[in-house]
Amino acid sequence: MKNLFIVTAVIESTAAFGLMINPSAMVMHLTRFSLQGNLETAAVRCSGVLLLVLAVGCWSMRPHTHCAKAMHLVMVLLAYNGFATLFLSIVYDSTRPLAGVVGILLHAAMAIWCLFCVFPYIRKKN
Repeated sequence: MKNLFIVTAVIESTAAFGLMINPSAMVMHLTRFSLQGNLETAAVRCSGVLLLVLAVGCWSMRPHTHCAKAMHLVMVLLAYNGFATLFLSIVYDSTRPLAGVVGILLHAAMAIWCLFCVFPYIRKKN
């Protein structure tokens, strides 16, 4: 589980800084949509801040992988990656085969990794 937190912290902090520094390029890379106005840019930058908070939470949880709070964070990561996969799949543009596939596959892989971290905990409870 420690590796999950480290990988998530690195990936999400990288994405967060990308969204805060150059939101137009990040949105274009993930969804192939362009940002139209200042409100959209502000919303994307705000989501970058939220990703940074998630990264800090994962990084700070590294030494505490055997407590219940760590499992709660893994459940949050599972929900986040599941919903991100669903969202990116919905906005996926099938006319451009490689547009957004990286984001979809990355979030799906992270969701599966979270599931593998959760299963032993659930089996131990029963």
